[in-house]
Amino acid sequence: MAGAAAVLLVGVSGCGGSKQYTIPAQICGGTVSPKLLEPLLPEGKELKAEQKTLDSRRQQCVVSVDGKSALFIDEYRDQNYFDVLEHARKTHPEGNPEISGRVDNAVISDGEFTAVTSCGGGGGENHHVLDMVLAGSREKIKEKRGELERFAVSYLPASLKKVECRK
Repeated sequence: MAGAAAVLLVGVSGCGGSKQYTIPAQICGGTVSPKLLEPLLPEGKELKAEQKTLDSRRQQCVVSVDGKSALFIDEYRDQNYFDVLEHARKTHPEGNPEISGRVDNAVISDGEFTAVTSCGGGGGENHHVLDMVLAGSREKIKEKRGELERFAVSYLPASLKKVECRK
């Protein structure tokens, strides 16, 4: 696996058990909505986002707070089409996967959002896959299902742009 990485650190001094960091509008090369990302992240002092290129078709962004992973954003390019709901029901039925009402061929589960988007062209490996996984206990991630879906849907256009996917 190749290992190119870019790191963003953001912190603000202060005290107490609140969110003492600022969420930037760019994370791991993609534009994000700080307002939509904020409810997914835990309290803490320091936000870190690390971009890793795992191979020529996969990038991963790990967002952490105070050294603990909070959100994993995996982006795959040049993938074959697959039915996301069928895949989720086979691999993670405990997450209660459901079709996203906001994006075609996308699924929201407890703690995970996955979307497969065509990048144009005719069939084959011309699809983009966005997979977001929220870290935490089953109870906590289940409570954030709606927030994860809203953030993922807002992030999808930036993800497609990063891999030069044209719908």
